Amino acid sequence: MTSEEFINTYSRQKAEQIQAEMLAAGNRRPKTWTYVTSKNEDGEAISRLTIYFDGCPFRLKSSGMVDWLQALLLWNEAEEPHHNFTAQELLDIGIASINLQLSGDFWVYDPSGFPSGIARWANRAEDFDSGIALMNEFIDIFVDIYNADNQRDSIRMECDIAQRICALNIVDFSIKAGNITDLTYGALEQILSDIDEEIREAEEEGEQYGVPFHTDIYEMLINMIPQIEASGDEQLIRTAYEIVMKYYQFTRRRTLADKYAAALKEMDNKQLNEGEL
Repeated sequence: MTSEEFINTYSRQKAEQIQAEMLAAGNRRPKTWTYVTSKNEDGEAISRLTIYFDGCPFRLKSSGMVDWLQALLLWNEAEEPHHNFTAQELLDIGIASINLQLSGDFWVYDPSGFPSGIARWANRAEDFDSGIALMNEFIDIFVDIYNADNQRDSIRMECDIAQRICALNIVDFSIKAGNITDLTYGALEQILSDIDEEIREAEEEGEQYGVPFHTDIYEMLINMIPQIEASGDEQLIRTAYEIVMKYYQFTRRRTLADKYAAALKEMDNKQLNEGEL
């Protein structure tokens, strides 16, 4: 079976089969449903997976339920393969799940989980160029979803976080691909813009710094600092240091903030001395 056949035919038929089995068991959607994922040569089940329907918006009999189940099957295959697909094919299968959710306007997983899933699949395939392109594309998609009329606040929050994860993944993939471009700089500068905006809003409201909204994103960046430093790209390093310095100032960790302020000053002095040579 090819990945195309799995996406277009097998996963659809399997979703319809699961729906039929649930309908045979009753006319209401169950809270959970366990299905067979693989069998041995004698046709006996050797592995099973349980579906949890928390957050599923569809009735059991609806065609939307088949779409939801298919998206779940595709995602699960990309995460934990039960067939002999290559890493590149599994990336395609995962993207098919996301596209199905986006086109059907439903969520099997929260939007903030999309860029994390893509990152896992692209890293496994070592397809960093595709990872960059996908993250850039999904930033625009998340902006559109965020700005949609009558959008739920919970989805807006998820899309806001997802955009930032995409931005940091662009930096990660760019370094791994050895292809740092204006897109890479722009992605990190967006995170810098975020912390500047949070500082400005706190100061306007007369509040002391404490916990910024995008804490998880800043912590994710902190974990990337060794990787960014290893890239040797001074512009990227400088922007990362500035974000982290401001984040530590925001969270009142003066010693750590001073550490990055000193690193930035050292970079400035080095640049000045080199200019004088």
